[in-house]
Amino acid sequence: GFFVNGFWTDTDPTYKDIFIYDELGFGVGYFTDLGLSIHLIDQNEFDQERYVNFNRGYGTLESQDGQKGLHLRGGFVEGALGQAEGLGCPNVVGLITIDCLSIWNDAASEVMGRTSQIYNWKEINREDIPQAEGTVVGPLGGTYYDVTISTAPIEVNAAIEKTFLQVLQATIAHELGHGINIPHHGQESTILKNNPELRNYLENYSSNDIALLYWEGATALPGGIWSGDVRCVMRYTPPLNYLGWDNKIYLYPEDEGAASRTIYCSSKEGTGINSPPRRWENGRPYPVAGEATKGECRKMVDLKGAHYGGN
Repeated sequence: GFFVNGFWTDTDPTYKDIFIYDELGFGVGYFTDLGLSIHLIDQNEFDQERYVNFNRGYGTLESQDGQKGLHLRGGFVEGALGQAEGLGCPNVVGLITIDCLSIWNDAASEVMGRTSQIYNWKEINREDIPQAEGTVVGPLGGTYYDVTISTAPIEVNAAIEKTFLQVLQATIAHELGHGINIPHHGQESTILKNNPELRNYLENYSSNDIALLYWEGATALPGGIWSGDVRCVMRYTPPLNYLGWDNKIYLYPEDEGAASRTIYCSSKEGTGINSPPRRWENGRPYPVAGEATKGECRKMVDLKGAHYGGN
């Protein structure tokens, strides 16, 4: 048994138990999709090494390792929305950090980018200021402007909040997934390491449009991080572009679907924009990233022992 929220709890051996100290305070997001028995513990219910059964006593066999919990916290993560210190079982993974500020900034940028012409304005004369419909700005170069907002700020803020919460829940689930031995669907860096010719081709790829060049970490490759079931939280947020099966680079599709990144997948099969067969849609080759190299995330869950690296 274990202490959970100040009370002794006898766990059910027929369920898979996971212990999480949620310092972040936003819950575990889509992590609940795995159907694990999730215990949110207080800070004093695991020790400095994160053992949750540190009082197991002399009756416990020396051969039995203690059970560690996961520590979910907020903080700055350079170049990413979240980070797990390692990949493996809870007993070998370190801190799990979620960068809420970066998630909010990304959500704001995404919504504002979709919201065209938030502000409308027209030139007016000084004598027309009392009849202005909106806020008067000026004089700028001797000219006054009547500025109105075409989309109410509350609607914009609501859209940002909705996007923020969806990405936050997916990011929490993604990083907690690493804490129970679930890897990415694939890794662009590994694909290129194993295929020097492809790396050379991409690094020398030319285009008059900067958005259609190869960008490390922002160009999806077949079988990489963005491959497999588009609904799976172990995929990344959408990149800038992707390498099509015709060996040309295209802008990544604007919409993966409302249900993207909300579950853990059970197979390598690509769905949605990643689904077979090869085809053309809206002038782009599909599937985008195709079948996952790994995938089958639900089968990768491992809570006990000391397993590393998604093996």
